[in-house]
Amino acid sequence: MNPTSVVKAYLARKGANPLARLQKMPLPKLWIFLGSLGFEVEETVLVVKDKNAKYTYFPNGHMDFYKGLKDREVPSVPTRLEAGQTVYVNVSEPIPVDQVPMGGGPGYRVNYEMYLGWDAVIVTPPEGAPLTLKASSSFDRVRPGATFWKWLAAQPAMAGFLSAPSPPSESSLGPSKMRTLDNTGTCSCCFTNVKLRNGHIVLHGYQRPGWGSVQGECPGVGWKPFEVSPEGTKAFKERLLRVLKTAEEDREKMAKGEVPELAHPVFARRKLTKETATPEEWQRAIEHALPAADAKIRYLKADIATLDTKIREWKAQPLILSSSPKP
Repeated sequence: MNPTSVVKAYLARKGANPLARLQKMPLPKLWIFLGSLGFEVEETVLVVKDKNAKYTYFPNGHMDFYKGLKDREVPSVPTRLEAGQTVYVNVSEPIPVDQVPMGGGPGYRVNYEMYLGWDAVIVTPPEGAPLTLKASSSFDRVRPGATFWKWLAAQPAMAGFLSAPSPPSESSLGPSKMRTLDNTGTCSCCFTNVKLRNGHIVLHGYQRPGWGSVQGECPGVGWKPFEVSPEGTKAFKERLLRVLKTAEEDREKMAKGEVPELAHPVFARRKLTKETATPEEWQRAIEHALPAADAKIRYLKADIATLDTKIREWKAQPLILSSSPKP
């Protein structure tokens, strides 16, 4: 099967509308599809100067950090880099300072220019100006966002595709394809309606109430539905209390810098350790990580409060075992 046939087969699947089907398409297939409409797609790597990275500090005894900068120094502004590659230009000699930032004692300052290789895709329509899609960081891949889809929908070359009728939705395929409430109950952890097997909740993903994200296997799998028993809810609450205790302890260690590693405050996929980072970088990483730790604790406390209310107000309710009329 040729690439175009693969794309056509993908587009033939049911979806809310033509643009929504495109948004679910893997990028290689999307580029093939746009090529069939006359678009030119060029995958490239941009050389980007980090305007905020002009200097750094390191304490005495850490000349290996300076050596790392010199190892990646190039003689002039690069015209081409690999995706994720970082190089430096005009790295100065170490300048002695009485104290590095964040109370690190005497050390050195080094000035430089930093250049990064960023994944990018240039999409040129049959008519009009091209659009450049750039990855969110030098360690990420290109991911089309709202700006791209709005731009694409406005291109004249897309008019015929966007006006085509959508394939039939699931609800039009007949009652045999429709999900019913027969033999279902409410999960005692995520409180969604789920099928039962032998009176217990079957396998499904955990969807946090009010949040919407699915996070693996729900803790409510295997418990009786909430209409019958709140025991699964009680067990889930105890589990979250343990998670909350650990999160609060981790947050306290993080604030003191007593953690083995932290996410880089700029490049999320890069990890920093206290031994390899400068004091300034380590402090920035801590300040960057604390809001996420605080948010996690708030979410956990809110979830526990919700479960408390559910347990306190619980009353037995009937289940819908069958909606079929009796003969």
